[in-house]
Amino acid sequence: MDYIIRELKRHSNSNDILKDIYGIDSQEKFDLCIIAPSWKIEKVFQDKVKFELIYQDQFSISNRIFINNKKILYVNLQIGSSNIIDFCLCCNSLNCENFVLIGSAGALRQDYQLGDFVIPEYSISGDGASLYLHESLNSLNLFKKAFPDKELSHKLYDVCNKLNMKPKIDSIFTIDTMMCEYYHLKQIKEMGAGIIEMETSAFFNAIKYINKKGCALLVVSDNSANGNHFFGRTSEELNRYRTARNQIVDVIKLFL
Repeated sequence: MDYIIRELKRHSNSNDILKDIYGIDSQEKFDLCIIAPSWKIEKVFQDKVKFELIYQDQFSISNRIFINNKKILYVNLQIGSSNIIDFCLCCNSLNCENFVLIGSAGALRQDYQLGDFVIPEYSISGDGASLYLHESLNSLNLFKKAFPDKELSHKLYDVCNKLNMKPKIDSIFTIDTMMCEYYHLKQIKEMGAGIIEMETSAFFNAIKYINKKGCALLVVSDNSANGNHFFGRTSEELNRYRTARNQIVDVIKLFL
């Protein structure tokens, strides 16, 4: 199952591709890696924890976080499955075993409110990037289920409950385009998805590929089922979402 990593090394002139692309030394040990599409570290942790910049360019920003004598790698990537897969594959050599993806997601069921927390039971691979993890490019691999690590997901669920965050467990649909998702919502719902977003399937697939453990925590930012649309949210709706996001720092402190 290491054919992608093998070919990547063969076609690159690098002894540490993670460092050369993302500025992160593979030999540095971390107790946890947090991957955050679109969420810069200041949005999530604010001034509640100590952190220091490792690397920054137009594609990614990475920071070290120090909590309870533990060291965390926090990587802010651009949105989309291809960005997630490329980073995760480069983490093949990272001195860290556990990964958590955090981000926002849209709800497809009326019982969701903005600011609700969701832990994926599985993600349906509606993204094209996940197809490239297979030995042969085949459209039959589209819409397959990708699963998080059960042990990490259970731990994350218990932590959230201890903090009275009342997370929901649901099936996720990962899509490549926000603008086109609305045209296909009926079909996506028929596949059983209660949540829609752009990264978790690729994340679960890629993390499993490199033999690491990963889970995800999502915050509901909009709900097309009850009219809380992503475009044109009120200030009150945005505040509920941001207040929930600010609780993630407490989750990470207890999760370590």
